[in-house]
Amino acid sequence: MGIKEGLLIISLFLFNPPQKVIKLGTLAPEGSAWHEAYSLFKKIVEEKSEKRIKVLIYPGGVMGDEADMARKIRMGQLQAGAFTEFGVSIFIPEIRIFNFLFFYRDYEEWDSTRDFVVEDIRRAGESKGVIFLGWIETGPVFLYSSRDISSLEKLKSTKYWVWQGDLHARNFVEKVLSASPIILQIIDVFNALKMGLVDTVYSPPYTLLSLQWASSIKYFLSPPCTFTGGGILIDKNVFNSLEERDRILLINTWREIFPLLKSKMNELNKKTQEELIRNGIKEIHLDEETLSTLTERADSVNSETANTLGFPLLYVKVKNMLNSMRKR
Repeated sequence: MGIKEGLLIISLFLFNPPQKVIKLGTLAPEGSAWHEAYSLFKKIVEEKSEKRIKVLIYPGGVMGDEADMARKIRMGQLQAGAFTEFGVSIFIPEIRIFNFLFFYRDYEEWDSTRDFVVEDIRRAGESKGVIFLGWIETGPVFLYSSRDISSLEKLKSTKYWVWQGDLHARNFVEKVLSASPIILQIIDVFNALKMGLVDTVYSPPYTLLSLQWASSIKYFLSPPCTFTGGGILIDKNVFNSLEERDRILLINTWREIFPLLKSKMNELNKKTQEELIRNGIKEIHLDEETLSTLTERADSVNSETANTLGFPLLYVKVKNMLNSMRKR
């Protein structure tokens, strides 16, 4: 190779550096509000990075369940994932505090907790090899069933789906509802509902509709037992390999998109629940005595989860914050 050829290759490298490819997996179905948000993220990042970064989105669970996607991130087959809180918890167990049952009185309490603990979540993620890029909105979690679940006895006798690997949900079914869980990956729930292997699921309204579970549902329990969201995670080594301006770009881009997704999801969950009721799904309101019993049992499970997963101090920190909010 001559000097001229060598200089040409160097100049091409300097002015056209190798493109960084970020493969992002998600369970969100193609065309859903979440997928639209991730597609907007891809568009903005690719344009503003002048194509130094290419984002490839794999929707609808084509990369497997969330445990599969987490494993692929660790193996380098994926660089990022848009996860539910269950998926995030594979890397950051502390995120499960947002799924604590009958712990938040309303959406405002739950949403305020995100701002309160976000730095704790980021530090925990970095220590486990991932960067917590930002929140994902999902919504209030209701119990939906094909059977009447209007009493503790009826709750106890139903066949509950529990996401495979979700210890907290399993404890909820076994210790709060005194029932036996049916453990499945989320991608198997649709068929299980159709075949009658499962008759009760936990889900936000829009998620229920997006995953096509609603056709098997006749009842839902009110109020919601918790709220749920998630987060976008990117492999720490991949993130740190990016130029500083591109690291900032990824964070700021999702920070701008998240409020749009949050507003959209709140609207969709409200409209979806109204649509489910119009289509004949019956709302069952828990009486005060039953709600009190479930809340008391859930408190014990929440505390157990915090201790088992290793964040008792964060649990106390959030409880104290919520108590302060309730005194205002």
